Amino acid sequence: MSSYKNNIVKKRIEISLLVILIVLTSGCKRAGTPASENYVVTGNADGAPAGCSPQDIANRLVEMFNAINQSDPYVVDEYFGRKSNAPLQWYSMTIVHNNKTVINHFVAHTWNELDAYFKLRFEQHEQMRLLNVQFNGWNSAIGVVDFGPIEIDRHADDLVPGLLPANSIASGKGTYHCETRAFIVLSLVMNINEP
Repeated sequence: MSSYKNNIVKKRIEISLLVILIVLTSGCKRAGTPASENYVVTGNADGAPAGCSPQDIANRLVEMFNAINQSDPYVVDEYFGRKSNAPLQWYSMTIVHNNKTVINHFVAHTWNELDAYFKLRFEQHEQMRLLNVQFNGWNSAIGVVDFGPIEIDRHADDLVPGLLPANSIASGKGTYHCETRAFIVLSLVMNINEP
């Protein structure tokens, strides 16, 4: 009778472990994997090295926006190349009135400037989501893939509802450095519709 009870206990433990394993693997993603999102990728990067295809770079953009959305303090290190000493050119975000008057223009040419900017954006609960991106080819001379136009959906506490377009679109261009897996240029503009 004792071995019968032991077998029942073992079976219950096995079933419990199996259920736990199924639950954990069915809904979980590996850390750093881009969230499943709807976005459009066009263009090409023919000749670019492995890991530097348009889809690879789009996935990297999604990862970066997810990190920004989660106020990740390592965004600059991981995605703008501070940890890999990438040749950062600039990051800019400009808000323009529909009459072409610049309301706010930020540009960073150094990692420290960009780090300070993102700390401020995290306080405003910055949220970005990739909508579409077009790739414009591989530049083997400098090891980069250029992209643009890129469009993202952008929201934050200080982006006043009603002043921005209904979908809060920011658009622009960028450059991805394949060797360091870093965005060395990201230049974005938002237009407001205020009368």
